[in-house]
Amino acid sequence: MAVSHFDPRRHGYFGADVGGTLAKVMFYEPDNDTVISKVREFVLSSTTYGSTGQRDTQLTVNLPKAKLHFILFETSRMHQAIKLIRSQNMLSGVKSISVTGGGAFKFSELVKDELGCLITKRDEMYCLIHGLNFLLRNVSNEVYYFVEPEDDTNEETAICDVREEMFPYLLVNLGTGVSILKVSGWDDFERVSGSGLGGGTYYGLCRLLTQAKDFKATLDEAVKGDGNACNMTVGDIYGGSYGSLGLDANMTASFFGKVTMEDSYRENIKEADICKALLYMVTNNVGQIAYLNARLQGLKNIYFAGNFLRTNKIAMKYLSKAIHFWSGGEMKALFLHHEGFFGACGAFLDSDQPNTCEPS
Repeated sequence: MAVSHFDPRRHGYFGADVGGTLAKVMFYEPDNDTVISKVREFVLSSTTYGSTGQRDTQLTVNLPKAKLHFILFETSRMHQAIKLIRSQNMLSGVKSISVTGGGAFKFSELVKDELGCLITKRDEMYCLIHGLNFLLRNVSNEVYYFVEPEDDTNEETAICDVREEMFPYLLVNLGTGVSILKVSGWDDFERVSGSGLGGGTYYGLCRLLTQAKDFKATLDEAVKGDGNACNMTVGDIYGGSYGSLGLDANMTASFFGKVTMEDSYRENIKEADICKALLYMVTNNVGQIAYLNARLQGLKNIYFAGNFLRTNKIAMKYLSKAIHFWSGGEMKALFLHHEGFFGACGAFLDSDQPNTCEPS
C-alpha cells in the first residue's frame, strides 16, 4: 500500500475522522510541491490552532517523498475550524475531501455550503484497518509494549517492529464497547467477537458510584486509589496464596467482593478506590476476552486501540498485566503510537475511491 498514485490536487491533502467528541485530521505534505506552499506554511507555523486544535510533532511520519502530520480538535469547534480553513484558503481547487465517522454525514452540507467542497464518506471500519495497516508497514516504531507488565509502577516501554510479519493479528478496539477483529491482510478482516463491557461500562459506573464530573476526573482518582479496598483477593479468602493452584494472595477473587463483607470495609472505601477497582474490573475482563479470542483464532499479536485508551496509561498497564497473566507470559499486549488517527489516515488512503459509506 503506497501513496504514490494519489492526486492530491483533485482529492485534497487531508483525510479526516470526525467523531462525536474529537475530530482527527491527517495532512499529507508531499516534498517540493509548490501548489500547497501556503497550506504547508500555515500548518507548520504552529502546533496549536484556535482554542482546541493541536498538532503532535512526535507523531509526524517521514515517507520517501512526503511527510504525514496529525492534528486533532474538539468536534464542538467544527464551525470555527471551517471558518479558519476558509480564511486560509486551504481547500482551494479541491473538489472533495475524504471523511469517516459520524461527522461525515453531520457536517456534509455545512462543508459544501461554506467551503464549496464535497465530503466523500468512508466506512469507519475499512478506514481503521487501512490506516492501521499502512502505519504498521511504514513506521518502524509504531508498536510498543510495557516491559514489566506485572509491575504497576514501572511504565518503561519498548518498541516492537512488526513490519516483516504483520499478519495475521487480533485488533481489540476498546471504546464505549469492545469490537474484536481478526486481520489477515490489507483488506482481509472480520469481526470475530466483542463485548458490551467496555469504556462506557467503566465511566457509567463511575458516574453512578462517585461524584466524578468527567472521564479525566475518574482516571485522576483511579491513579490515587486502591482497588483492593473494594475487591476480594485470594488472600482475603485463604489468608495467603493458594499455592497448589498457582493463585497469588493479591490476585482478585471477586471484583467488589469485599463490599459484601464487614461494614467496616465499606466505611473505609474512598471514591478513588471505586474508580481504581472499576478500571481493573473492565480491563482485566477485556484482557481475558482478548486472550481467549487470540487462542481461538491461533494468533499471537494482540493490538489494543480505541478512544478508551487515549491518555489512559493506567488502563494500558492493566491490559498488559491481564494478557501477561492469562497467557502465562507467552503474549504481550501491544499498543500503537498513532492511536486515534488510523481512521483519518485510512480516509486519506481511500480518497481516490468513490463513496464507500452511505446511510441506510
